[in-house]
Order: sequence, then C-alpha cells, then structure tokens
Amino acid sequence: MRFYRIDQIPPGLHYDEAFNNLLALRLPQWEPFPPFFFDVEFGRSVLHPYLIALLFQITGPIVLGGRLVSALAGTLTVPLLSFTVWEMFREEAGKRRAAALALTSALSLALLYWHVHLSRIGMEYVMVPALAVPAFGAAIVACVALLAVAPLAHFFLTHPYWLTSRAGQVVRGDLLTGIAKTVGGLFLQGYGDLNQRQNLPGRPALDAIQTALFLLGLGTCAARRRPPHLFLLCWLGVMLLPSALTDYPPHFGRMLGAAPAVAALAGLGTVTFYDLSQAIAARWLPRARRMGSAASALLLSVAFALTGIRTARDYFVAWEQSSDLFIAFDVGLRWIGEQIAALPPEERVYVSPTDRFWKTLEFLLDGDPFRTHNYNGRRCVVYPAVTDTPTTHMIVVLEDPNSLPALQAAFPDGRVVQELYMGDTRYAVAYRTPAGSAARISPARELGADWGQIRLLGYDPPAGPFAPGDTIPLRLYWQSLARMDERYKMFVHLWDAASGEIWGQEDAHPCDNSYYTPWWAVGDVVVNEHRIPINPETPPGEYQLLAGLYREDGPRLPVLGTDSDYVVVTTVQVAAP
Repeated sequence: MRFYRIDQIPPGLHYDEAFNNLLALRLPQWEPFPPFFFDVEFGRSVLHPYLIALLFQITGPIVLGGRLVSALAGTLTVPLLSFTVWEMFREEAGKRRAAALALTSALSLALLYWHVHLSRIGMEYVMVPALAVPAFGAAIVACVALLAVAPLAHFFLTHPYWLTSRAGQVVRGDLLTGIAKTVGGLFLQGYGDLNQRQNLPGRPALDAIQTALFLLGLGTCAARRRPPHLFLLCWLGVMLLPSALTDYPPHFGRMLGAAPAVAALAGLGTVTFYDLSQAIAARWLPRARRMGSAASALLLSVAFALTGIRTARDYFVAWEQSSDLFIAFDVGLRWIGEQIAALPPEERVYVSPTDRFWKTLEFLLDGDPFRTHNYNGRRCVVYPAVTDTPTTHMIVVLEDPNSLPALQAAFPDGRVVQELYMGDTRYAVAYRTPAGSAARISPARELGADWGQIRLLGYDPPAGPFAPGDTIPLRLYWQSLARMDERYKMFVHLWDAASGEIWGQEDAHPCDNSYYTPWWAVGDVVVNEHRIPINPETPPGEYQLLAGLYREDGPRLPVLGTDSDYVVVTTVQVAAP
C-alpha cells in the first residue's frame, strides 16, 4: 500500500515535499559541506534530503523523489520491526512465540493507516520509526546514538540558535491537555489528527480491531512487567511526547516514532488473544482443541483482513476523494509550475499572487526562482509596456480576481490558453500575449513624474470625501525605465500643505512588498493599489496626496527636472466624522 499509485495519491506537490527535493538538488553546492543540519527556515534534518539526493543520482530530479524515499523507508520499517520484536522476545518467550509476535507486529504495522499515510508523503516523519526500530540492544543503541549525535552536537555547539528555534515556536504549556488529546487520538473517533495532509481528518490512528488488540497488548505488558514489555511501554511513552508537548495535538507526524511500538503492542495483543482462546478451549472444550485453534486463527485472519480493507478504503477512497487535497498538496501550484517549465526559456512569465520562493514552484523550475516575475495581484498588476517576446501570465484567479480583467483590457489581443479547475471552481488561468503587443495603459489622470529609473505615468483619483479613520485607495501607474540594483520603497502621504503635517501614510515596497524594484524588467508597468489610512484625529479640510521613492536606508530620490523629492498626485477632502 505504500507504493500503490504513489504517482497520483497524494496529488500535487506540497511545499515541504518540494523543499526537501530542493535541498537534495543543492546538496553538492552546500557550504560548508557536508551539512549535518540545514540552517534554513525553521531548521531541517539532513537524512531525508541525503537519501533523495542519492535517488536523484539514479533517476535525475523527479517530483516523486521525496515520496519514493519515504515509501521505501516505511516499507523497510515493517521487516525491521519484525526482526526487532524477534530479538526482544526470543529469550523471554521462546523462539516459536517470538516468531508469532514478530509476524503479527509486522503485519499490524503494514496495515496501520497512520503509518501507511505518512509513508506516502515526501517528508522526514517516516525516518523516525525507520531509525528507531533497528536501534535495539545496548551496543547498537550506543553506536547509533554516537553516530547521530556527534555531528549534530558539533553543529549545535557552533550554532546554538538552531537548537531551540523550532521548539520555541511549537512547544505549548498545557501538558495534561496535550497528553489527553494525543492518547485520545490513538483510538477515539473524531479525536485523530485534523490536518488534512497527515490524516483523514478526525480518524484515530487505530481502527476498532487494532484498538482492541493494542489495549490487550498494553494490559499484557502492564501485567508481566518483564524487560521487553517495559521497553515497549517506554518506547510508546517517549515517542508520544513530541505530540503531547507541542501545539495541535494529536500531531500524527510528530508522534510517528511511536507507530512501531503501537504495532508491536497490537502484535502482542494478537498473540495474547490466541493464547487466551486456546486456554479457554482447553478447559471448556478439550475434545475440540484443534478446532478451537483453527477458529481462533481464522478469526484473527479475518480481523487483519478487515483492518487492511478499512485502511485501503479510508486512504484510497475516502481521503483521496476529499476536495481539500487540492489546496493541501498545492495541486494548482504544481500545475502552474509544470506549465511554465514547458514554455520556451525566452518567454517572459508573470505569476500572481504566489511568491517566487514558494518551494513547489522553485523545484519545478529547476531551482531557479528568478525564471518568473511574481507579484501580489491582490494589490497590483504587472505587465510589460510592449511584449518583446510572447508573454504569459499565470494567475491564480481564485486568489487574485484583478489581474485577468486588467490584462484583458491592456492586451485585448491576448487570450486564455490554459485553465485549471478545482472542482467546479476556476482556480488558475494562463493568459498569453503575442510578441509585439503594446499595452493600453490608461490612467484616468496623467502625471509623467520621473525619478530617472522609474516614472510615475498617472493615477486613478480616489472617490471621496473621506472621514477620519477611513482608508484612501489610490491607484498609481509606475513604469521601470532602467535596471535597478537597489530596493526602493514607495511612499504616499496625506499632507496638510498649510501646516506641513502628515495625517496618513503608506510606506512599502511595490505590490505590498512582493515585487522589489531589482526584480522589475525594463519597461514593466506596475499598477499599484496604495492604501493610505487616515489618522482618526485628522481635522476636516483639503489635503494633498504626495508620492515618491526612497532608499531602504532613508534618503529620498529626487524628482528629475524639479527641486523636490516628491510629486503632488491629487487632493482629497476629509469631512468631519
């Protein structure tokens, strides 16, 4: 079940899966090399990307890289658990009983929905049980611990911030509630992990049959209290703590290290049930002992078959059909990335409103975040004044309703060439404009203020009057005249010319801090929606709206041909409240 249709389920390519694939691609160039911990974002462990990198040496970069590594690790954990349980109980229970325990534990893990689900996602969760299982026995534990901790210890000694960075973000204070929710998530319907990526929301880690066997195994451990039994209890408790101590319990990813212990306890419960049924048959039906043994074996076989059917149905039917997977696994962004990758390299591509560093896009574009011009279309629209080459805008219209109508008005000779639907809802479109098209740039009022590298073409006047506490919407039409190396900020101030006081202002990088000036292509037109909040204490009267540019370190840029560093865009009236 861990490899079946893995190219289709899960759909898409989630951000974290793409991130691990990207780290694998960049591993040979990482400095210092070799990395023992990736000091990026919240910090990332290295094993999963290392294994993906090995796979990429064979296959080349593929979308399924992380998922195939996870599925393989999850699959190998099953026989490793069998061997571990055999070693644990061989002396305590005898070879025959230990073999039965090993078989039923491995079967329990193989059919465990919780482990199956997370083994099919290209993230590092599944590496924890894969490593925990073979680390049994004092010598092996010591060696594994030493090998794992030595390079990490050196890294954290030299980079102490990363030791507690992620923990400081996710650790919560209510331990008892965390424990209750984590334990409840194991077997109470509706109390399982609610995260759509990690679980069929609300489904407990164990179904009813597995719960019964798990509880029977738990009771057996509590009653016998021999070293192997106590070890299983400790394993279970320690590996559940990452979920109990952090936010959003039960978090099935953080507690996946407990899955082998849960499966071993279910295996122990299976063997205990068989032994109890044998004892009952021997006492009450001594002449039908063989029949009772066969009946017990048949009943357990049916129970495991039903568990397997339930796991397959919940994953490949119920979970697969969820409409929420489209967003949860970035299906639309994977589609956008694949569409862009198929375009000629010389074609200019704009994307809205997704950030250029979103890892799903970045991986699909061969790790080059600057292949595209990305902007936040909820606050601006960007297009070339003249298309030197065919130009495509990939627009998530579900999130950006502004870009497509603006492009259709600016380039009526363009057309929608691709569409993606999320169910019955249009999610994204590709709008393609042929080469040689001149944009119809039509601000309501023209200005022509020039800062050398940027020109303010004009504006659409805001409809007033306004009251104190309101926000003034002002649309400004900017154009790039030359390449820019500095990140210039734009300002719009609500200014009282008589007193010289500022009663409202917006200071930000273009497009709500999404399209920095060094990213502008020469000739880009940026239609920026500025929003200027009015101070609630503003007295009624007429005010000017001033616009300009300044460097990040403070100095304003002069307006060419004037002795000023701003331009008066228009005036607005602020009425009494």
